[in-house]
Amino acid sequence: MPSNFKEFKLYNRNYTLSTKKASYPTIPESKPASSLPEKLRDLYRKQERERSELKLQHHIQKERLQISREHEVLRCHYRAAREMVNQPVPFSFCTIVKDEEIYNTMQLNQEAKERSVRDRFSSRQLTQWIQDVEDKFDKLKASLSSRQRHEADSLFAVQKMDWQGVMREAGLWDGKGTARVELHHVLMVEVVDVDFRK
Repeated sequence: MPSNFKEFKLYNRNYTLSTKKASYPTIPESKPASSLPEKLRDLYRKQERERSELKLQHHIQKERLQISREHEVLRCHYRAAREMVNQPVPFSFCTIVKDEEIYNTMQLNQEAKERSVRDRFSSRQLTQWIQDVEDKFDKLKASLSSRQRHEADSLFAVQKMDWQGVMREAGLWDGKGTARVELHHVLMVEVVDVDFRK
């Protein structure tokens, strides 16, 4: 087992993958400024709900990635434990059903015969397997963070454009030049990288 297994989300079961809304983390929603006209306050509330949904979606995606990584690390440790006692790889149900066909010869003991003394397990192999998993998930983490930043930027651009449209309807902007949209009126969703070390 990994030394930090008790900190894994799989072990603690403190993840947000369930479909029950009651188990979702509370994402604080900010209130619109009272100095804004009613139309802009309504738009602010609507946009804040959209931002909250995106934050929750990002949170769930990060937890799924983290849980997938934990699964892979556990598989490496299980594989190492199996290799230490020279146990062959267990066959799946589909493999056994396939091999029971008349035209397929059973190859269940084939792997055990092909193993040599040089194939013995060493702790360096486990270290290498775990490093391969870390490298794989570092790439996935970078891809996820990049995608989430693009989603946050896109939502910000759309909400800013909507804000300008409502400002024009409310007579706060004449449509000439660029409308001054305050950053505290249209907020940007903050994207935080996944921390696999926690």
